[in-house]
Amino acid sequence: MKIARSFFRRLLDEGEPIESVHQLQALWAPRAGGSIEQQRLGLSTIEFAVHLVLLYLGDVGNGGHLQFLLNPGGAHANEILASLKRTGLTVQASILTQVCAAFPKGLVPENERERRRLISALSESTLAQWDELDQRLYAQADTWSSLRTYLRANETEVLAPELE
Repeated sequence: MKIARSFFRRLLDEGEPIESVHQLQALWAPRAGGSIEQQRLGLSTIEFAVHLVLLYLGDVGNGGHLQFLLNPGGAHANEILASLKRTGLTVQASILTQVCAAFPKGLVPENERERRRLISALSESTLAQWDELDQRLYAQADTWSSLRTYLRANETEVLAPELE
């Protein structure tokens, strides 16, 4: 599907950042495959970084860091951390780093069974800390404007196949 450059510009420059980012993601989503590995092939590096950040934010918003790590996206926590840094979300990256610190060497296992095993052994105080970090993540006012700024700074790699 082709989109007009004027519409693309409006999404990058006007309106609420949260709405703009979600609309941009909805436009590139048809190129993304089902699994994260397939999505990587269908999206530019810039789009994929934002896509991973949105996956993280959605899972944490839906059920906290615990749900995020138990879901398939948790296998990509280390890559999501890199995407948070890449997109300029340093406070959010610090929050995820604190969550990941509960795992050996601060690295979340990609293997679901291993992640679940380690999570089941976590203390109540660690889970309580994660609850606090859930709240801190969503208290960040700059998330959406920072993502839109990142997309704007890299606009030549965003929606290239869709632009007329």
